[in-house]
Parts: sequence; structure tokens; C-alpha cells
Amino acid sequence: MGESTGNIGDSATSSPSKGQEEGIEDSIYEIDFRIRCAKRYCRKRQSLFESLHILCIFISLFGGSVAVGSAIAQFPIIALICGIIVAVIFAADSAIGFAKRAEKYNGLFKDFTNLLIKARLENPSIKFVITLKNEMDGIQKYTPSDLRVLDVLCHNQESMSQGIDDQYEIDFWHRLLMNVWKFENWQPKKLSNNHLVQNTSK
Repeated sequence: MGESTGNIGDSATSSPSKGQEEGIEDSIYEIDFRIRCAKRYCRKRQSLFESLHILCIFISLFGGSVAVGSAIAQFPIIALICGIIVAVIFAADSAIGFAKRAEKYNGLFKDFTNLLIKARLENPSIKFVITLKNEMDGIQKYTPSDLRVLDVLCHNQESMSQGIDDQYEIDFWHRLLMNVWKFENWQPKKLSNNHLVQNTSK
């Protein structure tokens, strides 16, 4: 999403002209769009890590039960294999920290929600645009490096929800791997020419 706060911030007038007012409104709309995309991104990442954490717990409980049952039934090999699987799953969950990552994205989601509320409540002005932009950048500074395909998907979904004919094409393989690979140099085909797709948000 392109941002247009640069020229606006250079103005020193206390009463913006009609053109400046339109520029302020456009800038706030674009920041609002970025925030909404960021909320979608954080919610998707939170849901993924929560699901992985729950899956690890389920596998650990099931594997532990099988291991105990196998030991009682005197099947030591099966008990050993299940014990190893449980240990690996538990170690992976602890090392990667699925629950902590989910909590982090939930916190970021709340931060973006509060910023969106602020963008709606305060009166538009040059100073407010700059403040919003700085706060948005400040939150994104603490966001883990983004997954580009997932980022674009969130942009597409937000565009569709607002009735904007402005999406990127995402093929099957990019969708399949979007949660595990960054695809930093990926350049998707633009399906429309709206200026908001020039740089998607996190």
C-alpha cells in the first residue's frame, strides 16, 4: 500500500486547503487499510500457532497413553517408540514455543485494533496522519519478519471485504507453503491497478 504522508507532513499551514484535506483523508484511509491487513495477518498467525500447540498436546497425550498401555501389556518396543515420539514432540513445542508465538501475535492484534480505533475517533489532521504512521511503524517494528504470500493473501481478503477490485494472483504452491516460506523475491501477478497494492502491510 502506497503511503502519501511525505508531502502532507511538509506543509506548515494550520488550515489545510481542499487538496491537502483530500490528501489527509487518503493517507488515513491507506493507513487504515494497512492496519486492517495487519490484523488479518496477526490473527492467521495466532490461529496457526495455537493449532500447532494443541496438536502437540494431543499427540503427546495420545502417545503417552499408548506408551503406558504398551508397557503394561509388555510391548517394550512400542512403548519405547511412543516415548521417543512424545519426547520429540514435547521438545519441538518447547523449543519453537508455539504457545508463546500465538500469544505474541495476539498482543500485536490487540495493538493494531487499538490503533484502528484511534484512527476512527480522532479528527483528521496533518499531525494526526504523521502520528498514526509513526505508531503503525512502531508496532510493525516488533512484528516477526513477514511471510510475503500470507501478507498478500491478507491484502486480497481485505480488498474483497471492502469491495475493492484489487488483488494479486496466488497459485496453489505458494498458498501451500505460505506459512513456512518467506518467498522474499516473489512477484505475483497483479489482477488490478489500484495504488494500494504497491506495498502490502504485515
